Formats: sequence, C-alpha cells, structure tokens
Amino acid sequence: MTHLPTPALKRRGLVALAAGATLAAPAAQAQRLSAIRGRDGWLFAPWDNVQQADTTNLPRVCEILAEAVGMLRAAHVETVITLIPSKAMVYRNMLPPGMAPSPVALRRYEAARAALTQGGVRLVPDLMTPMAREAAARPEPRLFFKADTHWTPAGAELAAGVMASAIQAAFRFPASPGPGERLGPQVQRVRGRNDLLDFVPAAERRDFPAEPFLIRAPIPRGGAALVQEDRADVAVVGSSFLSPEFNFAAALSAGLNRPVALDWKTANFGPYETLLSYLRSQTFQRQRPLLLVLSLLEGAMVLLPSNRSAFPQHAMSTDAFLSGVRAAL
Repeated sequence: MTHLPTPALKRRGLVALAAGATLAAPAAQAQRLSAIRGRDGWLFAPWDNVQQADTTNLPRVCEILAEAVGMLRAAHVETVITLIPSKAMVYRNMLPPGMAPSPVALRRYEAARAALTQGGVRLVPDLMTPMAREAAARPEPRLFFKADTHWTPAGAELAAGVMASAIQAAFRFPASPGPGERLGPQVQRVRGRNDLLDFVPAAERRDFPAEPFLIRAPIPRGGAALVQEDRADVAVVGSSFLSPEFNFAAALSAGLNRPVALDWKTANFGPYETLLSYLRSQTFQRQRPLLLVLSLLEGAMVLLPSNRSAFPQHAMSTDAFLSGVRAAL
C-alpha cells in the first residue's frame, strides 16, 4: 500500500465547461456517419464499430500516457486511471444481429489495461467486468443511455464505487481535509438531448424519445460545500463523461469520504490537451493534488496525440505533449 504525504491546503479544481460537441467523433465527419442501430431502440456510435476494431496504435498510446503518469509520480502526484469501457462492449447483446465483436475488440480493453500497467501506471481497475456483468444481469437501471454516447449516473456510480474501493486498497491517505459528498435517495430525471441523434436522419429522430434516468444526487451542503472542495486533495480529470450531470466525481467523493475536485473538457479536446490544460491551470500550479484520477475512454486508446481527424483543434506531436507535461510539472 502506498502512503500519500500530508498535503498543504488544496484549492478547487477548475471545472472546464467547454462549449461544443460532446462526441468523440470529428465534427467534420458528422454529416457522413450514421449511428449503428441496435436492438430495442439502442444506438451505438459509428466510430465504435466493434467488428472493425483496430488496435495498431494502442501500445504506443499507452506508452505515451504511462510516460506522462511517470512524470506526475516523479513530481509527487500519484495517478490512477479510470478506463471507461466502450458502450458497444458493455451492451454487446444490444448490437444489431450479426454484429458480433471481433477478437481484436474483445481483447482491446484488457490489452489497454495491461499495456498501461506494464508501462508503470500503478492502478487501472477493471471496470469492464463489473459493468458488463451488471448490464447482463439487470436491464434497469441502464448503465449507458440508449441513444447517447455517455454512461448514465447509474453507470458512473458503479464505476466510482469500483474506483473508490481500489484506491482505498492501494493508497493510505492522510487525514481527510473534509468529508466527502453525501448522495441522496434516487430521483428520476430526463435527459433532454441524446447526442447520437446527430447521426440519425431528422425525420427519424422522433423514434428516440428523451430518456428518463435515476440519479442519487449530492445532498447540498450550503456555504460549506465550496470550503470543502477548496481543500480537496484528490482531483478527477477527463472528458464529458465526468460532467456533473453524470455524478461520477460526487460518487467517488462519497466512496472515498473525502472532497474531490473536478476538471473536464468535451471529448473533441482529447485526453492530451485535457491533461495539459489541467496541469497548466492556476489551480494545479497553486496546489497539487495528492492523487489524480485520470479518466480515459476505451475507444480513444488508439488515438495518438497527432490525430487531427479526432482532435482537429488540439492535435499535437508526442514530443509536444510530453514536453508540455514536463514543463507544467
């Protein structure tokens, strides 16, 4: 078990409410891609065709990310990775008839975990197994939205619980700077916009109504909430899967029983720019967290930093990314 040092006072992580698409696909391709239509009204992202999965770049991507994590550790910031499974793999039983995942797709998640840990990342918990098991055992509550790329709060809470247990087993924290979030009882809400409908003809979108979902939202703490978040020594960084509407950071805070700061950007920024932006922020530069929980998407683990199709405004060379991390630290 790794002992984490006692921190100085932490400030609140910047919540990057970036405008723009929440999709992992290049905006320029949106007009010529079509959503994959599964069973019972399920839609899957056109870029996550699990029959055509290509993991050629996966070892290099994991090597790059592991090198960045190594630099963070050398700067006394421990880093764990939340590797979010592909919706198409968690709900493979809802794929169209005849669209079985290829052997490459079936190995992709575990291959990414193995490459990251072999590269020196100390903790990459398996989220695929518990999420796929839960999805197969119980149709409700769904772990992903049927017509959206994102997980539901139920999926995020399941993942946060796995992450919290793994983190507590791997690290010994100093006394908490404050309590974690308290989650309330389940309430029903409705997701007003399903992002995969951008890939469905307009005339057919009425076939995919707004989706109700359940969430255990944090119990408001009033004025004390900001004080507690200002003192967070754990920071969560990643894509729009971490948007507060999905409740991952709050559920992780509840599981760890300590404040958690949040910094997220939409997926078209990519994991490289998202991490760099956080490390360059005044928040990080003023007070560094003891533990960084970096969120990555399984499907994006084959995208190099220089991929202009995926990250049209934020592509960069590998050297630029790694030197940027080094300079920020």
